[in-house]
Amino acid sequence: MKILAGKKASNYKEATAMAFQTAGVDGMSADIIDMFASLSAADKISGEADKSIGAAIKSRYGNKATWRAERWFVPIPKLSYDSKDIPQLIIDINIYLVAAVVVNTPQDSRLVTLAGTVGKPETLAIPMIFLHALLEKDLGRFAIVARDAGYTTWEVPGAKPVRLPNDFISELTEMLKYQSVVAWLGGFGSQGRCVALLLSVAPVSGPQYTQMLSTLIKFPLLFISGVFIPLSNLPEAARAVSFISPLTYFTDIARYATGHESYLPLYVNFLAMIFFTVVFWIVAVTLHNRTLPKRL
Repeated sequence: MKILAGKKASNYKEATAMAFQTAGVDGMSADIIDMFASLSAADKISGEADKSIGAAIKSRYGNKATWRAERWFVPIPKLSYDSKDIPQLIIDINIYLVAAVVVNTPQDSRLVTLAGTVGKPETLAIPMIFLHALLEKDLGRFAIVARDAGYTTWEVPGAKPVRLPNDFISELTEMLKYQSVVAWLGGFGSQGRCVALLLSVAPVSGPQYTQMLSTLIKFPLLFISGVFIPLSNLPEAARAVSFISPLTYFTDIARYATGHESYLPLYVNFLAMIFFTVVFWIVAVTLHNRTLPKRL
């Protein structure tokens, strides 16, 4: 448990920011935190939180120290993607305790802030076929094997039984009515964007189609981009077409780096590379948003 001098949080919003800093996450939205609120209910972990605070205070200020605290519990999810056996999203949730504590010792009184994990982490595994069924409002295809006030367990073919909090499913169903899965993953911050990139594969029925498309594009580019024939030796028509290929500008930079004269000024080559990078990024993200539901 980390102890900081002074009062670093006076409300839940400030406590959440403190928990983010302690956990080392960035860019996570408040909506994502709210999805896991039921896991951080105070009645579940209040006793353990008091023990953690008491142990930290007595360790730092001695056994005679007394304290009173204002506490907040912030669930922080960690997202990952597992492609083994059956593709699934893995969400590990740690509950972070942030407490503004008044510490009284025989010598003085002081304000400190405690931050750290409390309780046991919980792991949610969501198979992609389950997420797809949720998108299609077709969870009925999976048999419910257990249900109580807090959790529901489904039987998913090819996977272990999927046990998820009822509040989480309700929140996720509502969020996916108004945004794509990519936007939802983006709410997890940088880790969500990394997982979204892992899902960025072409929605084709087999790898041979992607290889065919790659070959059709790659070989013409090699011949018009100055790789084998310098741009100055290309026919005028071929040279004009070569300027639409990003490989042209990279090849020109490589020629200059190996001691040959570049056909275009270096700054033009670098500006062109930056331009193509931005354009391809925008196109990739747009296509990814449109096609992700087909790949789930």
